[in-house]
Amino acid sequence: LRIIHQAIVLIILSQPLSACRLWAVLAKPNITFPTMTSSERAIVTDQLNHLLLQSEYVQDGWSLLKYGVNDAHPIEPLFRSELSALDDAENYWSTVSMLVDEGEGFVGLGHLRATTSGMGNIPNPHPWMFYDG
Repeated sequence: LRIIHQAIVLIILSQPLSACRLWAVLAKPNITFPTMTSSERAIVTDQLNHLLLQSEYVQDGWSLLKYGVNDAHPIEPLFRSELSALDDAENYWSTVSMLVDEGEGFVGLGHLRATTSGMGNIPNPHPWMFYDG
């Protein structure tokens, strides 16, 4: 009986986790993404590549957001998509480029959405976006 219990636990733990993924980065003081060193930019880009690869299992949308020093609307996303990041890779990498190359951003957030209950195709699936209506 104990062996059966251990086998069941092992099977459950080996299944891909169906949950949203979040990514965040905060630049060093007085540094913005465009002014990071090439090695720091490589680390951020590598992390975002891993986020993209995770969208194979988290396929219900993605979004990237940048918060900058002088942003008029600091919580507007750079891009939101109802597609998986892998299926929308061209827009994903274009948005990554906007995040690290443009403006005065110092906080970056990413979200991969996994539907766990309810509708899978809602137009506002990301945790930092709330609209009335």
